[in-house]
Parts: sequence; C-alpha cells; structure tokens
Amino acid sequence: MAHFLGGLATPFLCKPISASSSSNYNYTSASSFDSLYIKRAAELADKSAGFTAPHPNFGCVIAVPNGGGTVVGESYLYAEGTIPAEVQAVEAAGEQCRGATAYLNMEPGDCHCDCSAVSALIKAGISRVVVGIRHPLQHLRGNAIHALRSEGLQVDVLGEDTQNKTIEVI
Repeated sequence: MAHFLGGLATPFLCKPISASSSSNYNYTSASSFDSLYIKRAAELADKSAGFTAPHPNFGCVIAVPNGGGTVVGESYLYAEGTIPAEVQAVEAAGEQCRGATAYLNMEPGDCHCDCSAVSALIKAGISRVVVGIRHPLQHLRGNAIHALRSEGLQVDVLGEDTQNKTIEVI
C-alpha cells in the first residue's frame, strides 16, 4: 500500500507474492508470466499519471524464477526528477536480484546521460529483462535495450521477434 505525502505517492516495499496464488491467470508458460508482470509494471506506472511530465510513466517488477515466479521488488517513477523505477525496485529486491527477471512497462529512457536505470539492472545481477514497449522517443528508442544486451543480459520486447537481428537497428 502506498503512502501519500504532499499529494505524491511515496516509495513502498512489497512483500513477496507467488504468481501461482492467483486464480485469474494460467501460468503454464514463461510468456504468461511475462504478460502478467508487464501488466503489473504498467499498473504501477499508472500510479504516477500526471506527475512525471515531461517523462512517460515507468513501472518495474522484479521476479525470481523459482516455482511460482515470486515478486521480490517493484516500484514506479513517482514524479519528474525522482529516482527511476528500476533503481527503486532493485533496492527493494536487494540480493534476490541475482538471476532474476526485471519486467518494465517501457524501455528506460536514459536522457541527459543518466544511465542509472540500466546500470542498476546490470549491477544487481538481473539476467533477463522483459520490456513492454520500446521508448516512444525516437532518439532514445533502442538505446537501453542495446546497452543491456551488450552487457550480456537477455532482453525480450513483448510482441517482437527477439531472434530477428534487424530490431537492433536504431
């Protein structure tokens, strides 16, 4: 549950939950986990609607690939100029990030040479990143995906053929 301070939602920590505890989804494949957690990241991002301008809303969910895909950290960009969602989610998950998957509603937009979102995921030991959509701004589109892949992380963009090398072209 988020706490409110000055009209803006402040960071919250989540307790680990098991995806298998929900009866609304069929968890028979990795893609159903991907869809579920991207949806959760988008729901988190919506919490800051109207507060992140001129930036889009960002949400991040980190899950470990154990039996039920337990969520170990999640967050969103609260307002323009605040700590990126990815950094907050990594901090919430701590050491549980090693080998985990990060689900992002949108590709990070490291503008003004602020690479903190991408750096946090790499340094935390995340092994896979699933991105809901590429960044909407052409000059940022694909940059974070390329940076993550160049560091050896598996990056999947929902709805794209990740085996197709042409998607790397910016």
